[in-house]
Amino acid sequence: MLMRIARVLALLVITTVVVWALVLGWWQAGGHTPSASESLLYLVALPLALVGGFMLLNGFISGLKQPPAPAVAAPAATTAPEARTAAAERRSQLAVIAGSVLCAAGAQPDAILAAMADGRTPGPDEHLRDADGFPVFAARVPTIATEAIVEAMASHADVSHWPPSLLRQLALLEPVLDALHTPLAERLEAADGAHLALRLHWLPDRMPAPEIDATLRDWLRHGILADLAPDRWQLHVHGTGDDAVAWRLIDDLHGTLNGAAAPTLAVVLATASHLSEADIARWQQEGLLFTAAHQQGRIPGEAAAGLILAGTTHAGTKGVHLSRINQDVRDKSADAGGRISGALSARLCDELLTLADCEAARVAALVTDADHRASRQAEAIGLIDERFEALEPAEHYIALSSVAGSAAPATALAALVCAAHMAETTDGPVLALSVQHPTQRAAALLQPGAPAPSTS
Repeated sequence: MLMRIARVLALLVITTVVVWALVLGWWQAGGHTPSASESLLYLVALPLALVGGFMLLNGFISGLKQPPAPAVAAPAATTAPEARTAAAERRSQLAVIAGSVLCAAGAQPDAILAAMADGRTPGPDEHLRDADGFPVFAARVPTIATEAIVEAMASHADVSHWPPSLLRQLALLEPVLDALHTPLAERLEAADGAHLALRLHWLPDRMPAPEIDATLRDWLRHGILADLAPDRWQLHVHGTGDDAVAWRLIDDLHGTLNGAAAPTLAVVLATASHLSEADIARWQQEGLLFTAAHQQGRIPGEAAAGLILAGTTHAGTKGVHLSRINQDVRDKSADAGGRISGALSARLCDELLTLADCEAARVAALVTDADHRASRQAEAIGLIDERFEALEPAEHYIALSSVAGSAAPATALAALVCAAHMAETTDGPVLALSVQHPTQRAAALLQPGAPAPSTS
């Protein structure tokens, strides 16, 4: 609201100065002495009319650009089974059992919040140089080294020839899984012999080669999961460098976990590391790299994140609950330049709030995967300005990639981990929004203590 008032006042001042300069110059050139009514008309009414007319026209044009939001309110009462099923599917929720994140800003959501509050940003990396020999700005996790991973996997295979970026992802993955070990062990112990289906989904930033994939699965099952019923896990590896795939996987798990006949637990992991020389050379060649001459480029980063999810039909109503993922595609790429509209992001969030019967004023925070680029920040900050005026950006807004660098698809999952943490600590609804991709947009609503959906 304050930003909007400041913009209007600035426009009024500029318009008044220009009109006065033109009118006074016109009167002086003609030797005209204005009357009181002429002074009031030209020096007061005319600037106000110009500013008011511009605002009305701008509002009308913005209304034409924004597509009407489809009706997502609860359907009218009906006895049709199809209508009841569709309503239940749209309101489906997953229980967030636990989450963990690791990036350059720190090892948990509180560390990321502290990094943003301190204004920390990625700096020049002493290990990386671009094609011109200048240091590359990068978000490196300083505590990660690959020597321990190479040694730990020696019993499975010789991994010394594996891509450096993959070894760093494994080194990032291990502490994240360690943080999830205790809640996983507690769930298995609580099952006490009952059948509990276990699924592990891992999204590295690219698909490993087939001969590497088999070794990775063996390491996951008999290395990290060795004391967590290793033979009962279904392992799924989804190679992708796209955040949208991570969001779609989470959305698909709503049907998998809530529709399962037996209790099912899913661990979703995502990792990325773009700090290899090959990645830097490719990004620079494609014009994607942040440099002194191209400050709208991306800053390479690395991160890992993990979520333990369960269906609310078996997990109950306590804890933080995750909504279905609301996704759509922008008509105009955010990298195309010009004015960046946040209409699509606003519509995705509005639809989620309508389905949850949640007022915008109740939203406690907005978590995004936005980085330093003005286009991404404008879309996210604009959403707060237009929809969530009660939020204070310095306290209730996370732009994850601004401190973690560009690390898809890990940043997509990390945003959900941070949003779940903030929903729990603030005891209020939190929106997670993806704006990092040029065209793909996704949003999710996380609520503490949300009721489980009806299965009737």
